Amino acid sequence: MTFGIMKDDNKCYPDIRQITVGTDFALSLIENNHINITTMDTKGIETKKVFDYKSLIDYKPGEVDEKMVTFVKGGGVELKAADAGTDIAEHSVPYQATLYVLDGEAEVTIDGQVFNPHEGQLLVVPANAKHSLHANKRFTVLLSVISA
Repeated sequence: MTFGIMKDDNKCYPDIRQITVGTDFALSLIENNHINITTMDTKGIETKKVFDYKSLIDYKPGEVDEKMVTFVKGGGVELKAADAGTDIAEHSVPYQATLYVLDGEAEVTIDGQVFNPHEGQLLVVPANAKHSLHANKRFTVLLSVISA
């Protein structure tokens, strides 16, 4: 449900495959065929409450931070905050993703084509498309993912 699979070092690895099992946990196949079981926040943030997204997620120096907003079978919505200069390596996932940039700027490459979405803009990444991201400036994106 993310741009790639995050390991304990909080870096994105495009060669890792993840399988969501129900809505309670995910099995991630990492290097050397090791399986990592990750519990998943199935409820996301509290419902029936108004939030300023800045109160839910913050920038971490040199990292991409993630906060699950909601997760259901077949899709999810997540906040991602990326520090300037951080990258998410090229990868593909079997989901269509819609990125809504809340603040900042990024360079997103989809199947070799470069896009520069900024605050208030949407970008749709087709399912199975190879894509990567570079944070030109600190940015926060609301990522909606739908099973293809």
